[in-house]
Amino acid sequence: MRNKLIIGLIATIGFIGNANAELVYQQGAEIFTQDFQNGLGAGESLSGQFKLFTDANGNTQVGHVGSYINNTVDSYSLKVDLTNWSNVTVSFTASGYTEAGYDFFKLMVREFPQSGWSVKYNNSGVISNATYKFNLFEYSGKVIDLAWVFTSDYSKTFGGVKFDNIVIKGDGYIDNGATNPSIKVPVTLPLLGLMGFGLLGFSRRRAAVPC
Repeated sequence: MRNKLIIGLIATIGFIGNANAELVYQQGAEIFTQDFQNGLGAGESLSGQFKLFTDANGNTQVGHVGSYINNTVDSYSLKVDLTNWSNVTVSFTASGYTEAGYDFFKLMVREFPQSGWSVKYNNSGVISNATYKFNLFEYSGKVIDLAWVFTSDYSKTFGGVKFDNIVIKGDGYIDNGATNPSIKVPVTLPLLGLMGFGLLGFSRRRAAVPC
């Protein structure tokens, strides 16, 4: 499973006794990647109508299988430790079709634990099949929750959204040692307060303005 979270330099003493350890500072190192080919890893969760599915080309993605339903709140969530990383970015591929102005697909982020959510990406209507990339610079050195969230209201429904190929990169130290690679799996994420997502997304037939 291409699903890895690499932690950087914590303390020099952590590598005493490992003769093969070699700390290398790397720009744009992969902190976390997920292509869903082998399912979800530790610290990842799905809720609502979001499902893992495999398309005709054998690519596994997350999203809606068939049309979404009214009054839904669907999410894929992840916790990431950026304690030793700077200049962090996140990217993913996405596509879809929703009711414009009423049903929204968002990328949301917050500092852990339990700070307020910020919206990094917010789209409605036609979601072009493309790679979307955003900086997380303000969260460098922190532990964060990320959530890809879809919300619908009570009227029309469409095919929904799907997304894949999540990559989080940053600048930091990685351990190139042969015997003790510095690998860390993300911590399990709580349920994320999905009702809060609903409040951010439901428009109740008002033409909501993206955040």
